[in-house]
Amino acid sequence: MCHTLVYLWTVEGIFVQKFQTTRVSFGFLSLAALDILLLFSTTFWRNRFYNIFLFSHTMGIIFFPIGLVFHMPPTLPWVLTAAGIYGLDYLIRLFKTRIANATLRPIPELGMTRIEVPHLNAGWRPGQHVRLRVLSTGLGVLGWAEVHPFTIASVSGDGLTLMVKKAGDWTNKLYDMAAKSDAIYSGDVVNEMQAKVWIEGPYGGVGNTMMDSYSGAVFVVGGSGITFALSAITDLVQKDVRGSSRLKVIHLIWCVQDARMCSCRLGR
Repeated sequence: MCHTLVYLWTVEGIFVQKFQTTRVSFGFLSLAALDILLLFSTTFWRNRFYNIFLFSHTMGIIFFPIGLVFHMPPTLPWVLTAAGIYGLDYLIRLFKTRIANATLRPIPELGMTRIEVPHLNAGWRPGQHVRLRVLSTGLGVLGWAEVHPFTIASVSGDGLTLMVKKAGDWTNKLYDMAAKSDAIYSGDVVNEMQAKVWIEGPYGGVGNTMMDSYSGAVFVVGGSGITFALSAITDLVQKDVRGSSRLKVIHLIWCVQDARMCSCRLGR
């Protein structure tokens, strides 16, 4: 319909006149915002230019409802309702957010960065994940603004541990930043550095599944999927020691690209 009207207005020579009206100009603003959202949602932009993808979506989400309200004033209650729900979501997230000091250490055998947050000791269940933001300029000008989800690799009481696999620009920069340190611990050369992190969550998990109610369990994971198995198996073992688990047999099948990965140190 919009394309038809533009064509007719152009043929009749009244396009500029129509475009100068508030309703039409803001209608085009809203349409442009939607087009930008669609264009930069493609895999090409998300995988190669994440910051552009993020910025375009932020701007699109802001300007689309503004243009919509001025284009069609009756939509104002709907826009305000959506904005209220969106704002409430962010407010709830703030109650699940912590800023803490973390230790970053590269694990070359797995191409991962181990992130330890020792002061966060509780509040999650095995299989859950958090959204991580590293507040450091070492990740680039806007790297600190990126938020990425990662499965928690530890159980409550042992500090929060994340295993971040190198899989893109941000995770590669994180690994390189962690590898710049050359601290020495217990005679072994272990690269570590300190950084402020923004932890939001936890989210997800295994739902209502009670893994400790079964007599046996088999975990089949690949590569960085070991993070889920680490937390789940550790939790099951601790419950068995306390006598609160029926599980007696655990099989772990870990698929890796190189057999040398199996001998690497996932912990300290």
